[in-house]
Amino acid sequence: MPRLRHVNQSVVMSTIKVIMKFMNCIDDIEKIKTYCKKLTNSIMSVLISYPEIQYILLRSLHTIVLKRPILLEKEFKYFYVQYNDHICIKLEKVDILYKLCNKKNYEMIIQEFTSYALTKTNPELIQKSIRYIAYDGYKFESSCDLCVNSISKIIDNNNEDSVPEYIIVS
Repeated sequence: MPRLRHVNQSVVMSTIKVIMKFMNCIDDIEKIKTYCKKLTNSIMSVLISYPEIQYILLRSLHTIVLKRPILLEKEFKYFYVQYNDHICIKLEKVDILYKLCNKKNYEMIIQEFTSYALTKTNPELIQKSIRYIAYDGYKFESSCDLCVNSISKIIDNNNEDSVPEYIIVS
């Protein structure tokens, strides 16, 4: 556990990996929640790092989020795309945001995806955002109206990069 506060990010990431493996052997739910809290703090500290380290962590987080979504479900706002993020980091953050989407936070995440699709920065980011808005509409029945309104707002924006994606999600 002391290695979670290490200065070297690779030590912290390796420690996270080891703890995640050993958490499979623990039956006590309270202990798992305690470890998850400590892991979350360490993950967030590594996430605020150099772009190369961020990218490696984000790639690793895909597996962690699939295995233990409770680990990061409250910290989903840390995965909002920042203007100065590299495009590879932006795309990874969008993927993780989609995986963290649940019944409690889908409205905020769909609004965030809509804002990404309305900016005319990167065609791939726009297409992924539209795709994930549609997927959230399928995933959560109560989000259908919000998803349709978001996609119609994006269509009204008249961005030629998003036209193929409209056809696909329709």
